[in-house]
Amino acid sequence: MRPFAILFGVLCGAALLGGVADAHANYVRSTPAADARLIKPPTEIRVEFSEAPDPKGSAIEVLDASGKRHDTGPVAASGDPNGLRVSLQPIGDGGYVVAWTASSAVDGHVTKGAFAFVVGSGALPQVPDVPDASPPPTPLEIAGRSLSYA
Repeated sequence: MRPFAILFGVLCGAALLGGVADAHANYVRSTPAADARLIKPPTEIRVEFSEAPDPKGSAIEVLDASGKRHDTGPVAASGDPNGLRVSLQPIGDGGYVVAWTASSAVDGHVTKGAFAFVVGSGALPQVPDVPDASPPPTPLEIAGRSLSYA
């Protein structure tokens, strides 16, 4: 009977903390900003999220109008606890789409998004719709994560 009581207590605690465990690394801001018109090209892209992302499960890709990638090297922490950065090859005038994937360091949930910016006087590229990468965790997954922290 005692193991059942412990499991019941853990599940109740997980249900109460479900809002905390269900948080995601959502886009907050970036440098350059979404829809920015720049005179000079950036040398890196920085993206800030609503919570800490795990760089190992995250990505930032920078694509021109032809689909060619201009990001170099792996994604790294930006120095901001909730941020990531990636370096760029030298880029010229034109429109660019930044597609990001963030794996939450808090709950492991993966979110995706994209934004665009322009260097020079070109047109702002259309940003494709990016579906959410994974469903929210189930109560059983939340309970399992809670047990792993105990």
